[in-house]
Amino acid sequence: MLKQLQKWRYGRRYGYEVLFRRQDHNVKGRAGIILADLGMPELHDASFYTRFMDHVFSYSLPSFILPIVLADRGIALIDPENPLAREPFIPKQLVDMKGSFTNREGKPYSKKGK
Repeated sequence: MLKQLQKWRYGRRYGYEVLFRRQDHNVKGRAGIILADLGMPELHDASFYTRFMDHVFSYSLPSFILPIVLADRGIALIDPENPLAREPFIPKQLVDMKGSFTNREGKPYSKKGK
């Protein structure tokens, strides 16, 4: 009965209101980003990734969504020797989107790569 009332109240916005706006916003477990299926080249190329993301942010995303997407300040890391990995593994090196193997403090992202 409650579901029918909500459908009547929200109409075409029912799915948005119930599934997205009212969902639990607390992250459970480990949050991350999957980069494997973004049309990345087989060999890691930091300049391609930077150009690709600039294109997405400039032309593909609506302007009102951009602040929401850019609110995440996390750093996406990838193993250049195994960029298309589907199984868990311990990476030898990790690189960020700018091609750097170290963070701002100069510490390497991967301890095994030392």
